[in-house]
This record gives sequence, C-alpha cells and structure tokens, in this order.
Amino acid sequence: MAADSGDRETACTLEFAVQMTCQSCVDAVRASLQGVAGVQSVEVQLENQMVLVQTTLPSQEVQALLEGTGRQAVLKGMGTGLLPVGTTLTLTEHLTGALRTLNGIGGTWGTSTLTLMAKPSSGWRMGS
Repeated sequence: MAADSGDRETACTLEFAVQMTCQSCVDAVRASLQGVAGVQSVEVQLENQMVLVQTTLPSQEVQALLEGTGRQAVLKGMGTGLLPVGTTLTLTEHLTGALRTLNGIGGTWGTSTLTLMAKPSSGWRMGS
C-alpha cells in the first residue's frame, strides 16, 4: 500500500490506536502532526483513543511522530479510495506492529521467528 511503499504521490488514511487520557494528550498528538509536510488532515478521538491521519507519508513516519509525544501508537488499519479505513490488517502486519511496539519500549526485548501455515482441513498451526 502507498503508505508503506514510499510512494508519496498517493494519499491514504491511517488509523492508529494511541494512548490518550486527557485533552492535553489530544492537543499534543494533534500538534505533532499539524503542519508536517505530507499530512493533509488529522482527526483525534479521545473517547476511542484513536487518531485518523490522511497522509502521503509512510505509516512508520507517522507512527514515529505520534510516539514522539511520549505516547504509544499502534497502526490499526489503512485505507485509500480502494480500501476503507477499518480494513483488517493481515496477521503478519499485526505481529510486525506488536514487535515494533515491544522493541520501542525500553530497548529490544528479543527476537523470534513465528511461521503460520494453513492446512485446508485443520486450519492454522504454528511452527518455528
């Protein structure tokens, strides 16, 4: 998708879960993205702890800007005119985001490899 490929021509909407507890958090999150080249709009919802960003920047850059406020941010979804926000991320994308989050808290905790294989008759199994 454009937000991860480095294609800065195509705008997409990114949805992040961001730890926010008060209006001050909302203001800090909004300020971290306002005026940044490549960010067209920002919607911050305190009650849902959600931030929607319309941008041409890669999702990792937007996540870094959000986390620069001292709050944890996790990419929940992305969409363009073809895929709406709320489109389910693949398990790999979720695991990558979770590992990125763990690596960003107090240094690297370690690494491991997780392989998921589909078996038509029995569903998913995990291997290493």
